Amino acid sequence: MKKIFVFLSLIVIFSQVLFSQSERNSYGIFGHINLNSHTANFDSLSNCPSCSPGFRDGSGIGFSLGFLSNFILSKSLFLDLRLGYFVRNGLLKRLEEDTVNLNAQAVKGVFEHTLDAKISSIGFEPMLGIRLWEGLSLHLGFHAGLIIQKDASHQEKILEPSTGTYENNMRTRLVNDVQIPDAASFRLSLLGGLSYELPLNSEKTWFLQPEAFYSYGLNEVAKNTEWKINTIRLGLALKYSPKPDISEPPMIPPEQKPELLANINAKGVDQNGNEINIAKFIVEEFLSFELKPLLSYLFFEENSSEIPSRYVLLTKDEAKKFRVENLHKAGVLETYYNLLNIVGRRMLDNPDAMITLEGCNSNEGLEKNNTNLSKGRAETVRDYLTKVWEIPENRIKLSTRNLPQEPSNVNEPDGIEENRRVEITTNKFEILAPIITDDTLRTVNPPMVRFYNDIRNEADIKNWSIEAYQNGKLIKKFDDDKSVPPVVEWIFDLEQKSIPKDNTPLDYKLNVEDITGQKVSSDLKSIPVDVITIQKKKRDRVGDKYVDRFSLILFAYDKATISYYNSRVIDIIKSRVKPNSTIKILGHTDRLGTSERNQKLSQERADAVRKELKAEKISSTGLGETELRYNNNLPEGRFYCRRVDVLVETPIEE
Repeated sequence: MKKIFVFLSLIVIFSQVLFSQSERNSYGIFGHINLNSHTANFDSLSNCPSCSPGFRDGSGIGFSLGFLSNFILSKSLFLDLRLGYFVRNGLLKRLEEDTVNLNAQAVKGVFEHTLDAKISSIGFEPMLGIRLWEGLSLHLGFHAGLIIQKDASHQEKILEPSTGTYENNMRTRLVNDVQIPDAASFRLSLLGGLSYELPLNSEKTWFLQPEAFYSYGLNEVAKNTEWKINTIRLGLALKYSPKPDISEPPMIPPEQKPELLANINAKGVDQNGNEINIAKFIVEEFLSFELKPLLSYLFFEENSSEIPSRYVLLTKDEAKKFRVENLHKAGVLETYYNLLNIVGRRMLDNPDAMITLEGCNSNEGLEKNNTNLSKGRAETVRDYLTKVWEIPENRIKLSTRNLPQEPSNVNEPDGIEENRRVEITTNKFEILAPIITDDTLRTVNPPMVRFYNDIRNEADIKNWSIEAYQNGKLIKKFDDDKSVPPVVEWIFDLEQKSIPKDNTPLDYKLNVEDITGQKVSSDLKSIPVDVITIQKKKRDRVGDKYVDRFSLILFAYDKATISYYNSRVIDIIKSRVKPNSTIKILGHTDRLGTSERNQKLSQERADAVRKELKAEKISSTGLGETELRYNNNLPEGRFYCRRVDVLVETPIEE
C-alpha cells in the first residue's frame, strides 16, 4: 500500500510539471462496450433446480451509457463525476461428462449446464482524474450502483451423444427463468482507467475522448453465493467545455493603509532606582553561592481541585529522569513550578521523611465552608505524588480546613485568591530546603533596562514584541497581543541566561502588527557590552570577591516574625559570613496594602533578619513595593515578592 501511495504521489508531481494547459470544467455523455467477466463458485440457485457440478466462471457483453461532469481542481487534477446505466450480463457454463445407457449400450455423454444472467444497474461513479500528459489522463475511483435487473435463465442440454433425450423426450431439461434469489440490491466496485482528449474544434470547446476502464467488483451478486463480476469497458465520451467570460474586472484603487510607525529607546536604571543614560553594559563575573527559597504552597483556581497548567507535571518515565540539580540555572518561578517534582525526588532520596498536605479554601462564595473542596485539592496533590513518583501513601498525611492557619487578607481579591491552596509541611527540612547553587554569578551594570516605546498607529494593535540579540542570537523577548505599553522593564538579575555573554554589542528593536495585518519594525539599535570575567580579573590582578545571594520568604501576613524555615536559612547565611564580609539586607513586599504600611513592614522584616545575623558590616533597608520582581497577578508571584534579600560580599584574599 505504501509503494502504491508513493507511486501515485510521483505521478501527481510529474504531471504538475508537464501539464501547463489552462483547463476548464466540462460536461458530456459517454458510451462503453462492457466485457464482463463472472467468477463464481456455487452449484445452483435456491429457486432454480440444477444437476450442475457447479458454476465457476462465465462471460458476457453489455454496455454503459450515461452523463459525466469534470471539475478542475488544479492544473493536473480534476474531479470526474459520472451517472449512468450499466449492463453486466454474463453466461455461466459448465460441461459434465458421464456414461449413459443408450439403446442398452454404455456410451459417453456430455451435458452442458448454463446460467444466463441478466444484471443491470443505475450507478454513480466519482473519480479523481490525474493528467499524465497533454490530453492523457488517469482515472481512479469507485462505482456505487442500484441493481434494477437481476434475472437468470437456466437449462441443462445434451451435447453428446447426438441422439437420445431426457425423460421428457427432449434434449434439454430444467429450463427455468427466475429472479436471482437474495440478490444484492447494491453494487460496489473499484474503478480505474485511462482516457485521451481529442479536440474537435480550434477553440477547444468540444472533445472526443476514447477511454478504457476496469471495474473490480467488491460485493457478491447474491447473498451467501460466491459470485462476483469484473468488467473491462471500452468506449467514447463526448464533452463540451464552455469558454469562460474574459471580461476585464473593474479597476480597484489601491487601498490606503493606515499609518503605523514604531520607535524604541532604552534607558538604564541604577541600584538606587535612578534613571541614567547607558554608555555601555558592564557584565562582571563573580564566584557565587546562591540560595533560592522554595514556596511550599500550591495554588488552585476558584472552586477547582485540578492542578493549574502552569505547574510542571511529569509522566512516570519523565519523573525517573528528573533531577533537582537541573534547576540550578532556572529562574525563581520556573523552579517553583517544579515544586511537586522537587518534593517527589527528595522524598525518594529521604525514605524516612513524611509530609502533610493541608487542603484549604477561600471560605468565600462557592467555596464557603466547602471542606470537601479542600480535601479534593489535597487528594489531587497526593495522587500525583503516589502515582507518578510512587511515594507510598502511608508517608503522606492529609488534612483539611477552610481558611489556612495563617490566611492572607480575606477582604482583598488577591488575598482571597491566595487562600485557595494546599500547604506542604514536613518532618524533614531537606524536603522543602532552598535550592542552593554554587556557581559563577554574572551581574550587569546598570542592573535594569527601561525600554520606552513610541507607537503611531491609526488601526488597533494586534500584537507586539521587543527582541534583544547578541551575535544575531535572540537572548530576550517581551511580547503580548494587547496594546503596546509605553514602558517595558528588563531586570537582568531575574534571568541569568539572558545576560550578555561576550563583548559584542546588544542589539534591540520593537516589532508591531496592527489588525489590518500591517507589520513594522523600529530601527535596530545597539548598546556596547564589556564583559569582565573571573579569569580576566586574575590576569590583571584586580581585587575580586565572592558574591552570595539569599532570599527569605514565608513571612506571616503583615508580620515580621522569623519562622522556623527562615531561621534555618539564616543559619546557612551565617555559615557563609566571614569577618571581612559586607552584608546588605533589602526588605520587599507585594502590592497588597498601602505603600506606607508596606514600606514600614519591609523595613521591619529587614531589621529582624539583621538582628539574627549580628554582623559588623551590615545594613538593612526596606524598599516596600517599589520593586515588584515577580508577576503580582499570580498568588505565587506576590508571595515571592514578600521577601528579604541578603547580599553577602566577601573579598577574595590572595
